[in-house]
Amino acid sequence: MADDIVSLKAKILGAIESNVSLFRRSGSDEYRIRCPYCGDSQSNRNDAHLYLKCSPDPSEPILYKCFRCDAHGMVNGKFLDLLGIEVPGAELLEPKRFRRLASIRDSKLELLVGSPDMDSIQVDYLEHRLGSGLTLSDYERLRIVWNVDMLKPYISTERTKNTLPSNMDSISFLSDDRSMMMTRFFDPGRGPRWKKTKLFPSDNRGYYTVASTLDLFTGETLTVHLSEGIFDTISAYKNFNTGDNSVYLAFLGKDYNSGFDYLLAKGIFGSNVEVRVYADSDVNRKLLRSQLRKYRWIFGSVTIAWNVSGEDFGLLPDRIKLGEIKV
Repeated sequence: MADDIVSLKAKILGAIESNVSLFRRSGSDEYRIRCPYCGDSQSNRNDAHLYLKCSPDPSEPILYKCFRCDAHGMVNGKFLDLLGIEVPGAELLEPKRFRRLASIRDSKLELLVGSPDMDSIQVDYLEHRLGSGLTLSDYERLRIVWNVDMLKPYISTERTKNTLPSNMDSISFLSDDRSMMMTRFFDPGRGPRWKKTKLFPSDNRGYYTVASTLDLFTGETLTVHLSEGIFDTISAYKNFNTGDNSVYLAFLGKDYNSGFDYLLAKGIFGSNVEVRVYADSDVNRKLLRSQLRKYRWIFGSVTIAWNVSGEDFGLLPDRIKLGEIKV
């Protein structure tokens, strides 16, 4: 079923490219065409304001959004009719089908990581770092590997299996695509504080997200919280929570642009999307503000936040005092 969807999406994208007057690639999974709803720019026929997002992930539909008239939704037979295109099998691109595929993809998370243990040293460590207040429901969303041994059946290489860290002296998190495990060791004297373990081959860049279900087609505000590290992101989720329709993302490095690349690749953009960037203490905020200005037209707002105390955000709440500036 998944392979059929991937093949169908490729056929539809190829048909659109062959039949529209203007087709431009704007990212790894993104394309621009002229909008069939508003007719797009009449003064410049080379302008194209409707973005298509076609991910290779079979659980994600092809999405469209026009930045001129704000038409948005899922590419299906009705959308193709507007373009004068007919692709056999396009009727399979229905919301229920993608929701079913997504549930298959997501249903095994608990099989990979085990169940949260509120009496564990992992919970003790997080409360020591960030303070108390997270509930069992919160911990279920944090992608913590509660039992490392449960990963072994899903790992193909013996070397990786034999070098997995222990739950006795560390806390581990799964990446967004589950291809990588990031481990933080409790004892700073043992060597490196962090270890990344590749669980299976993947060309994807590693990201960490708090598990969530989003409505990309809502007209209500969607807030994105971007941070460099995992503990900063959990701190944003714990201390600056903006409700269910929110994204909490760690891009695991110093490349703040990669966080925005992730959002665009996932179809998270538009005038209702507010992005909050939690800058580390060693970041030049003036330079960062200049670098992020190119994203202002894609999102409703972009705000840079920092901890006035001169520290990062992965701390107890009483050690965090926000400073903010709009991009």
